[in-house]
Amino acid sequence: MYIRLEDFKQARNYFDLAIPLIEKYGDEVSLAASLNNLGLFYFHQARYVEAMPYFRRSEALYRKNEKHKEEAQALNNQAAALINLQQYKEAINVYDQCLHLNTEFKQYDNIITNYSGLANLYEDSGDLTKALEYLNKYYNLRDSLIGAKTQKDIAELERKYASQQKEMEIQKSQTALVASKHAFERLSWIFTILIISGLFGVWRWRVQTLQMKHQQKENERNLIEMTRILLDKNSLLASFEELMSESDSQNDPSEFTSDFEDNLLNQRVLTNEDWESFKSYFEKSIRVTCTVCAWLSPASAAQRKGYSFSSTNLTNREAAAILGISVQSVKKTRNRLRHRLELGQETELEVFIRAF
Repeated sequence: MYIRLEDFKQARNYFDLAIPLIEKYGDEVSLAASLNNLGLFYFHQARYVEAMPYFRRSEALYRKNEKHKEEAQALNNQAAALINLQQYKEAINVYDQCLHLNTEFKQYDNIITNYSGLANLYEDSGDLTKALEYLNKYYNLRDSLIGAKTQKDIAELERKYASQQKEMEIQKSQTALVASKHAFERLSWIFTILIISGLFGVWRWRVQTLQMKHQQKENERNLIEMTRILLDKNSLLASFEELMSESDSQNDPSEFTSDFEDNLLNQRVLTNEDWESFKSYFEKSIRVTCTVCAWLSPASAAQRKGYSFSSTNLTNREAAAILGISVQSVKKTRNRLRHRLELGQETELEVFIRAF
């Protein structure tokens, strides 16, 4: 740095400090570099004779350690010093060594320097033909290297561009993959939630269905039990009715049945309390459609009770026993119910009712 600043005194002081330390502690390559720099120290002061020994020592150490590029540079420095000393013949010999060495190890940048130095040498020596020859070699090789370097730089740029494009494509693919993964995870969660919701709905429907079936069976059992209680209750009354019939065999039973529908609610065999209990169990165990409800809404209480007992598949005798009336009256009530429901002769009342 002090040489660059042309402060040669300071430069010499640092050389004097460095060289002994490098000779003692450094390796030969480091020493060769320091000796070459010391030769340049004298060269920049136009002290070419003093520079030559350091260039030669540097060259020898580089050659010994097979540092061919550095060896050629040290030789080139020698040739430049010899040119300045006007020792052209010796300079040409040194340049020949440089060219041979640089050509062998393909140090093209150094060859360009050699051509430039030879062109200057022959120009200074007055051989302009040779000077022009090496000057042309200099420009041709330089342009060739520049072109090759340009092509190399272009190829490197293209490689970097292709690498960058590939990296961008990879990043896009990774981004798309991450987005697809997130979308798949969201869909998986939604699908899982839908499945869980569906399974919960099925489970809930199943539980409700089982509960309804259980309740239905319970209601049917209650209805059967209620019917049995009514049958048991009225069996005693039936026995009493037979005794009354024997004592009053002269009366016409048709007088009783003709007034059945008007007087049914006043009969105490099936009391209002019995009827409400039976009706409650019946409505819970037998599903009645709105259509049938509409048909029966204007019907008499006797017809509604007839419909109820028909739904339970009671025989005419059992219904008569519960209602406390004759079998003939039950048949008459059922016929009137068939007429109200507009049933044909081919349709059985019980089958029609159970179909609902």
